[in-house]
Amino acid sequence: AGYYTFRLLSRVLSSERGRVLAAGIGGYVGLNVAAFTTAVMFGIQPLLHMSPDGRALYAPYPLSVALHAMMLQHMTIIGTVEALVTGLVVHSLHRSKSAWVLDSPESRSSR
Repeated sequence: AGYYTFRLLSRVLSSERGRVLAAGIGGYVGLNVAAFTTAVMFGIQPLLHMSPDGRALYAPYPLSVALHAMMLQHMTIIGTVEALVTGLVVHSLHRSKSAWVLDSPESRSSR
């Protein structure tokens, strides 16, 4: 999801600054999609695996608790850090004139 977000936004924001912004947003989206799917997997565990006395075996929290616990911190703190780090890495690659950034599909199609 993060990669496709980056690709979509980098078509619209084709400048160097736009690609850095697109990479940061892509990192944020990708991390939060991964956190959401992980929270869903944790949250459905009590429905799937129970002991004979009815207690959850692996993840004892229901879906509502798992979603709130995972998504609150990922959408605020961890996602913001991911967006900043990803944006800074792409910015650094742009400044170093890395072939990874210069030889992107977008730059090949504009030649």
